[in-house]
Amino acid sequence: MIHKGNANTFEVLKNEENKASVPVTVLALLMVFAFWITIPLIIIGLFFGFRYRFHGPNFMGKTVNDAMNSAADAAVNLKKSINID
Repeated sequence: MIHKGNANTFEVLKNEENKASVPVTVLALLMVFAFWITIPLIIIGLFFGFRYRFHGPNFMGKTVNDAMNSAADAAVNLKKSINID
């Protein structure tokens, strides 16, 4: 299980450029021990134009990354609807 977590990564993207990449094991540990910091940072990042994806041999299917893209698109749409120009 730890080997699979280390072989796969959680990537942070801004304008299709990889800004950060951490093993899924590290992400899981952050979620367990610091979820009150990790989750808000991920959500705030969505509103600042960051996108997230999982990459690695165990994430060949697009379902998880499609859900991540849907969340990012929803954040963009919410930001546009709030912005009054």
